[in-house]
Amino acid sequence: MKLVPRGTNELSSPWIQAGRLAFLALYAVTVLAALVWAFSNVRQIDPQNRAVVLHFGALDRIQNAGLLLAWPRPFEQVILLPAADRVIERRVENLLRTDAALQADRVASFATPISDALAGSGYLLTGDAGVVQLDVRVFYKVTEPYAFVLLGEHVLPALDRLVTRSAVALTAARDLDTILVARPELIGADSQAAERRERLRGDLVQGINQRLADLT
Repeated sequence: MKLVPRGTNELSSPWIQAGRLAFLALYAVTVLAALVWAFSNVRQIDPQNRAVVLHFGALDRIQNAGLLLAWPRPFEQVILLPAADRVIERRVENLLRTDAALQADRVASFATPISDALAGSGYLLTGDAGVVQLDVRVFYKVTEPYAFVLLGEHVLPALDRLVTRSAVALTAARDLDTILVARPELIGADSQAAERRERLRGDLVQGINQRLADLT
């Protein structure tokens, strides 16, 4: 008969060993999660972007392309924005016919007329009571990144509304022939028609910029 110390039995128990392994695994996972959190805001900024770093919600710095070193959240927040020289294209959906209107066009008939709201969706009235559709794409740059971050999700909807309002005012101040660009039969009759059509886009841009200035 061989006597085994009591402490040896307890240390070699399968439950003790399983608990030790579970503790080591939990410790490793905790350390790994802490490292991932600590380096979560260390990243590479691409040349087409720049980063706005907020320190407890206040503007701290603007980082251009390169390696960004920032404290993790909630100490610092990193928001990616387009670079200063990057031109962004946006299609103004407010001037297009909605999906509901397009669906109504396919199923509408004299027996089932569509509503006035759907029928007029995507159409603009000209000064001589004509009807036109405009497909407008705007190109813009972010010149004030901190203001862009502060306004957040309100910036692009406000831009769409400004463009829509400018387009409505522009078409209402012109007749149909001045707006249309594919009317070759009128070029010979009116030598100034082509010039007026060329001014159409410039006047639209000027109206949008004027409304942006007024909003500022």
